[in-house]
Amino acid sequence: MRKFAIYLVLLSSLISGWQLFSVAGYGMKITDFAIIIILLIFFKQLIFDSKKFDLQKNPVFFLLIVQVTLITISGLYPFFVGDGKMIFQFFKSSIHFYYYVIFALIFFLDPPETKTINHYVRIYLILFIFINIFGAYQLFARVYGLPFAFIEFTNISLIAHGLEGGADDTVAQLSLSFENFYRATSIFTEPSALAGFNIVNLIYLLIPRILRIEPFIKNRALSNTMFICSIIGLFLTFSLSGLFNIALILAILLFLYWRQTYKYVIPTILIGAVIIGVSDMLVNKYFEISVVKLFVDRITAIISFGQGTELMAGESFLKRFDTIIQSFEIWLKSPVIGVGLGQTSAFVNETGYLFFDSSFAALLAETGIFSLLTYFVLASYCSYRAMKHLRDKALLSLADDNLKRLIAIQFFLILTLFVNSFITTNAVISENFWMSFGFFLAIEHHIGKIKKDLFYKVQLTNIEYK
Repeated sequence: MRKFAIYLVLLSSLISGWQLFSVAGYGMKITDFAIIIILLIFFKQLIFDSKKFDLQKNPVFFLLIVQVTLITISGLYPFFVGDGKMIFQFFKSSIHFYYYVIFALIFFLDPPETKTINHYVRIYLILFIFINIFGAYQLFARVYGLPFAFIEFTNISLIAHGLEGGADDTVAQLSLSFENFYRATSIFTEPSALAGFNIVNLIYLLIPRILRIEPFIKNRALSNTMFICSIIGLFLTFSLSGLFNIALILAILLFLYWRQTYKYVIPTILIGAVIIGVSDMLVNKYFEISVVKLFVDRITAIISFGQGTELMAGESFLKRFDTIIQSFEIWLKSPVIGVGLGQTSAFVNETGYLFFDSSFAALLAETGIFSLLTYFVLASYCSYRAMKHLRDKALLSLADDNLKRLIAIQFFLILTLFVNSFITTNAVISENFWMSFGFFLAIEHHIGKIKKDLFYKVQLTNIEYK
């Protein structure tokens, strides 16, 4: 049952746009039920089975506890300065937050086997062949009026955040058009989500192979098909964050592993460029617009902004920058502890925002300067630790193939996770963030066992329940 629930949690995150019903304004999803199953099994084992869990002596755990403590302390502001509505919102947001943190910590105390994680990655990669094909199909469907051009989501949370809902509480996919070209979304609510998942795909596919570790997908033809689909899917999202992530990963690979990777990285870049070039020719043929030119125009407009150049319609860069400015306005009300988790909406009349879509803005405004600094330290240390594992030849020699693959991808996953959280995602209440962080903690646990790190035995009670 637990293994099934783990698979369900990880795979149902792909359809998190659909919500089943609302509880106090929070939309319950399939993922939530799977997480609840995992939580119930854990507490049953802890309380009734007296199971002993292994807690690794790891600074990441300490930093996470400090982060949780500071976020909890932020509740003092709504209690002493706010009203009943703010207090209720703090409780609701805190439950949401603790719920995800506990899930991640369960992966730290009792992680899935490395074989299970590897199996999940393979399923994920296979699914994305079809997800990306569907995304490409939607480009034609939206122009020629074919079925499933836009998917409607039953999503109470998005409507609560100010998006216009239909009569049956549905919202449509967000996809800006440029003449006849619509940004690809596939099964997700917006293009950035599809781009983010494709970045993860490329990490799974390329990093083990480039670092000369046995890949997740051994069949070269299938692996190449996945690579082509992921490159095309990422390109058609017209996502700057996706482009930035690819550039960051390639730069790190060339900087850290130039001698052993340039023979693989440079050909991969050239092949990717050919795939993008062919894709752009096809888009130009059928939709009479060049996505490459759109990228160039978009980047040029951002660089030249303020010098008489206008940003492209729907450009999110300026909004993201403005949310950071507005977060400072809220932060000044309570610089040390913040105004309380989830309280951005309480100041909507001053800022114009119901929520901030970056961790930097949300943590600064809602949980204070020390919480934000702790988050920076946590992100930096996790990235440093994962990079240290990756460069530890003794560790890699001791690990089996399943763990080697996970060590290979750990650094790049955690780095892109935190980078994106600072720019595009409020990680505090993001289920995908905490699932990915739980993934990171599970790998840490398995590495600790191989390195014979100190582990504490955690057992709540020795009472036997009959």
